[in-house]
Amino acid sequence: MSTVKEKIQSRLMEPEQKERRQIALSIQEEKLIQLERIAKAMTEHSGQNVTRNMLIEDAIEAYIDEASGILTQGGLWSIPRELNEPFDTVVLPTNEDGFREVFLGERRWYYVKLDKKKIPNIQYLALYVKKPVSAITHYGKVAENGFQLDEEKGKYLIQLEGEPLKLAHEIKLGETVPMATRSPKYTTLEKLKTVQYYNQL
Repeated sequence: MSTVKEKIQSRLMEPEQKERRQIALSIQEEKLIQLERIAKAMTEHSGQNVTRNMLIEDAIEAYIDEASGILTQGGLWSIPRELNEPFDTVVLPTNEDGFREVFLGERRWYYVKLDKKKIPNIQYLALYVKKPVSAITHYGKVAENGFQLDEEKGKYLIQLEGEPLKLAHEIKLGETVPMATRSPKYTTLEKLKTVQYYNQL
């Protein structure tokens, strides 16, 4: 499911109230008419007052989410964690062979380039397995002192504590572009156990 679809479904349930700042925006008349029609249909369906400004805001937020993910994962820029979002889990990409042989078989993962400052927060490791799986299916608890830096490579080996655990349900790629999975994804174990799609992490 894409971020845009999530925004639409959210509006159909209960519009979220946030602080807003007014700006001037020029839009073609035809698109404004279409927005009015959509807003009216959503208002009738949800029982909440949905305005075209709310829909424009949703579209902008969805675009920012997708563009930021693509640019960040492609190494084109980094997003400051202004809100200091908590995380205890890192998600890394792999192929099916590496997942089975190293993560499941050896109960570890290597070699990974990670932000040194983030390591103290990381308690769990999950792997996004590329095609044909295209999903996150397992996670593991990082062992105490489980991060070992290879000075020559400048990358880490991560040792797990016990066997990786299977998630109750797979986290699918959905409509996220595959390029967005190439770099470490920092999230929480709670999200890992509850979300359905990669972009929700």
